[in-house]
Amino acid sequence: MKYLVQAILVDGEIETVVGSIKSDDYKYTALFLMRAHRHSYKYLYRAMDIETGQIVMSTTKNEFQ
Repeated sequence: MKYLVQAILVDGEIETVVGSIKSDDYKYTALFLMRAHRHSYKYLYRAMDIETGQIVMSTTKNEFQ
C-alpha cells in the first residue's frame, strides 16, 4: 500500500505543504519529516492512503520535541 505523507506549515489560517513524500511505511516517513522540523511547533503531519484518499494519520505532535 502506498501513502502520501505531508508536513504542513500552519500559520494562522494559512496551511502550506513544505514536505511531501510517497512511501510504503507512513509511520517511518512521518518520523523522518518530524526530525527535520524538531525546532518548530507549527507543523501538521498527515498521511493519506493514495488509492482510497483516506487520511490514516493526522497529528500536530512532533515526537522529537
